[in-house]
Amino acid sequence: MDILQWYNLIFILPFTGALLYVLSLGFGLGSDGHELGGEAHLDSDFEHDLGVEHAIEVGHGHDHEAEAHHEPSFLFRALSILGFGKVPLSLIVVSFCFLWGFSGWASNQIVGGMLRWPVIFVWPSLGVAVLVSFFGTRFMARGLARVMPSTESYGESYRDLEGKVGEAVYDISSEFGRTQVKDKYGNLHEVPCHTAPGTGVIKSGSRVVLMSYDRDSQVFTVRLDPLASSGLLTK
Repeated sequence: MDILQWYNLIFILPFTGALLYVLSLGFGLGSDGHELGGEAHLDSDFEHDLGVEHAIEVGHGHDHEAEAHHEPSFLFRALSILGFGKVPLSLIVVSFCFLWGFSGWASNQIVGGMLRWPVIFVWPSLGVAVLVSFFGTRFMARGLARVMPSTESYGESYRDLEGKVGEAVYDISSEFGRTQVKDKYGNLHEVPCHTAPGTGVIKSGSRVVLMSYDRDSQVFTVRLDPLASSGLLTK
């Protein structure tokens, strides 16, 4: 069958994997009922696997090496663009696989009718799949991020975290950062954040205060906890 040819399988297999995962959730397999809201620890562990480290050399004269350890990896930055940190990782992967599989297969059917050789028409199909899955997943994540924080059944909305004290996961600059904070129910959230322009960089492990939440960008503005050591804030 044509659908089992290699140039179709590279799109069909990810689509099928995502479909089986969704079906398993529908039948209650592999889920504890909190799939949309219970992945904070999984996401945090995944960040560490991507190379995001809590450098222990801070304050020991290894500033350059520590700074390198604090920087998020290229893969993590790419996933952040897709919405990682705003919606559960499983939603991003499933959406990406669905879009990749359908758009790539559909492109094969269209372009394959004009170009007879798979080794030629598979390349335009790959390009279409990359663009559709990347921008489609990003659009989906941005939409879900607007409603998910306020619809979690067990926690608070992100806006309700304003004024709470958390801990910087790694260095927080005016452009990028992550903070772990607990809500009043004891649920741990890991939220995207940045410092106010011109206020410097807050070191990893510092206690920070979540000052305000921008609903449009889904990012908190934070500042160093006044009770924390002043040595943790650098220009």
